[in-house]
Amino acid sequence: MDYRLALRLAGSGNQRAWPRSGSHRRCACYRHRGRLGYAALIGLVALRIGNRRGPVVLAITACGERSFSCYLFQSVVFVALLSSYTLGPGETLGTAEVAVIALATWVVSVLLADLLRQAGVRGPAEVLLRRLTYRTAAR
Repeated sequence: MDYRLALRLAGSGNQRAWPRSGSHRRCACYRHRGRLGYAALIGLVALRIGNRRGPVVLAITACGERSFSCYLFQSVVFVALLSSYTLGPGETLGTAEVAVIALATWVVSVLLADLLRQAGVRGPAEVLLRRLTYRTAAR
């Protein structure tokens, strides 16, 4: 497979050196092209992996199956660690430090989702959402 097109599209969404004059649509078009490139790259990697499911792929799949719970977990961690009205270090941290916190939070959420997968348990947010959605009407 040829990954060059997907990599070129993925890299094209980050053009910051363009002059400010010009059409806003043109810039928006290039941002979307970058997003499409990342999606194409992920699709090509998924095709390459195929049915071979190692522990990393299984863990990321578990995170995807429990995506609402992982999203809520990450949101709570970010609010607790980065908001000025909670612990507050977000005001003094630089981009690199916040990126490390984000990556560590994502890794922890993937590990927690994998533990839930191994236990055969759905995510708590998904369970609650199903209960609220499919409950019978009060009589």
